[in-house]
Amino acid sequence: MPTTTTNVGPVGNEDPRWLTISDLNGDGLPDVATANRNPASVSMLLGDGLGGVAPPTLFGTGSDPRFVVAGDLDGDGRADLLTANNSARDVSWLRNDGAGGFDEAINYLVGGPPETGATLDKPKVTSVALSDLDADGRIDLVSIGGPVFDLITVLKNSALLPASTQSYGAGTSGCAGVIGISANAPPLVNSPAFGLKCGVVPASALGLGIIADVADVAGSDPIGLGLALHVDLFASALVVGVNFVSHGGGTAFAPAPIPNLPGLAGATLYAQGVFVEKAPLACSAAALHLVSTKGLAFTIQ
Repeated sequence: MPTTTTNVGPVGNEDPRWLTISDLNGDGLPDVATANRNPASVSMLLGDGLGGVAPPTLFGTGSDPRFVVAGDLDGDGRADLLTANNSARDVSWLRNDGAGGFDEAINYLVGGPPETGATLDKPKVTSVALSDLDADGRIDLVSIGGPVFDLITVLKNSALLPASTQSYGAGTSGCAGVIGISANAPPLVNSPAFGLKCGVVPASALGLGIIADVADVAGSDPIGLGLALHVDLFASALVVGVNFVSHGGGTAFAPAPIPNLPGLAGATLYAQGVFVEKAPLACSAAALHLVSTKGLAFTIQ
């Protein structure tokens, strides 16, 4: 338990109700975001690396936000913010603009009409969580509330999967189940911003991404770790490692730039991510509590 209390400054709003901690500007330092009831907003306080934070910057949300969570909804490697708006039936998505701020909030209605005979309560959304529920590499949203209090709503991420990519296999599950993997864009020659993304991995952790030119569709364990690998490390002529970094919400991104080499066009490569679950929340039976994602095949265009 902490033995001292340090006040690092106001959040710039009279009525903050919830906070989350994540690296919001990509500098490797934890930042703070708060959900503020009145006026409706989130405050971003960037960490200074010394135990303090910079003065807050405010961004507007839907009406009466009471809860905020961070996660990479669009797979660009940056943490976005989601708020649950208590006095309205919606959630707000604030997309990270990559320049130290967030785009204007987009609101999504939560819940359908009440069931026949149900008592209509005052519409509200009290909490929201992010997870890759169908293991397709895209983060989905789950909320509590809507037209009645006791309603759970799933908003499935409808972003199209990048062309020329396809996942396969099941990997090695951990506490969150099967881990999906995808790409942030179609794999094109001369794509310096291309990268791999996945959801429901151990939060705030480092991981290893493996890219090879031969797949292991069934998922074998060639080095005896109890880990299902969907890239063939020994049959591949090309094996490349990339670094995954996961946000506090358990979404992860690994830069994998594709160089400007026309000879790469038409080549099919295979990728997978490997992470370590942290004790005490460790469910994997593999050595070191390792978990692995599904495999991803992508053909460079």
